[in-house]
Amino acid sequence: MVNEVPMTLIGRPMLPASNFAELRKWLDANKGTGPSMTDLLGGQVDLMCDQTTSTTSQIEAGKVKAFAVTTSKRLTTPALKNLPALDESGLKGFNVSVWQGLCAPKGTPKAVTDKLGAALCSALKDAEFGPDAAQHLQARRPSAAVDLRRAA
Repeated sequence: MVNEVPMTLIGRPMLPASNFAELRKWLDANKGTGPSMTDLLGGQVDLMCDQTTSTTSQIEAGKVKAFAVTTSKRLTTPALKNLPALDESGLKGFNVSVWQGLCAPKGTPKAVTDKLGAALCSALKDAEFGPDAAQHLQARRPSAAVDLRRAA
């Protein structure tokens, strides 16, 4: 596994709801990040839920209203640290995130996948890996291939 990214529940700024409990009646279907964010910013939809890598910049810019994160605990990312977790907002046990993985073709020698895995882990731990990597990769979890197989 390369990374695990929490999600945030966000809405257009003029949405009358001020917390998750008030949002339950506003749920709408998701069309995907790009179209949904465009519709949210344009006022065609009221609410969406997407990974923090796609929502944090809109939250920071004040273009959307953030209600909660989809993890079991609050995040430490500066822009998101004051958002409650859905678990503490009434959805007990709710914990959803998006993960990314790195795959190699079947039959790739173990020495090659081990070397790729080691290089990836090293890059993800490097403070200079992207200027805002720490913000967007809140839950960096470089791990072995066997862990990815378990997650999938």
